[in-house]
Amino acid sequence: MDIAQIRLSRIQNTTLNQSMIERLLDYGDVVAYTAGTDMMNIEFKSVPQPSTVNRTLSSLLSQSKNEPVQV
Repeated sequence: MDIAQIRLSRIQNTTLNQSMIERLLDYGDVVAYTAGTDMMNIEFKSVPQPSTVNRTLSSLLSQSKNEPVQV
């Protein structure tokens, strides 16, 4: 099993993808796009309540960008 970790600060955007049937059954895919030279993206497939997951990720991204940087 391969495990990759990406820092929250590297995620630039998230998207939610659902077909019509997935929307009716309330599941779908959530993708987090990263910045940097390696351009690794994280894709969560067939997630239950994907809109909640996407909103949570977006909220965490907003919070992390508003926090002061410690030097």
